[in-house]
Amino acid sequence: MLRKLCLVVAFLISGGSAVAQDLSAYTDEARAAIQQLRQVMMEHLQQAVREVGPAEATSVCRHLAPEIAAEVAAETGWEIRRPALRARNPENRPNEAERGVLLGYLTRSFAGQSFDSMETIRLEERDGRTYVHYMRAVPTLDACL
Repeated sequence: MLRKLCLVVAFLISGGSAVAQDLSAYTDEARAAIQQLRQVMMEHLQQAVREVGPAEATSVCRHLAPEIAAEVAAETGWEIRRPALRARNPENRPNEAERGVLLGYLTRSFAGQSFDSMETIRLEERDGRTYVHYMRAVPTLDACL
């Protein structure tokens, strides 16, 4: 049984069973889910800036991000995780494989590579199941800092 698992430097996405002979279709699905998440986050953030101002709007990033990720996951069929090397939330701590990819992204950024071009996709066996594991560097929005 194959499940989709997409990790986006801040997101892990996993979904239903399928056969993954061609990972490009899964890559496209994962990219679309990430784009949807970023779009919804930006809409909520812009609304919060209009309603409460920029300083208070940052709470959208912290408090609504998990809810929005859950909504996008339900709509797309992908599970979303947001691991980070310096995670405030223990649930966002990366596992060993994720940490390796994140450190690789960090090293590449120090060498001048743009985060926009950093993504990884691979098959992963876990608990007797096969997952498509997609990871992409998604920098934090400036308004969330």
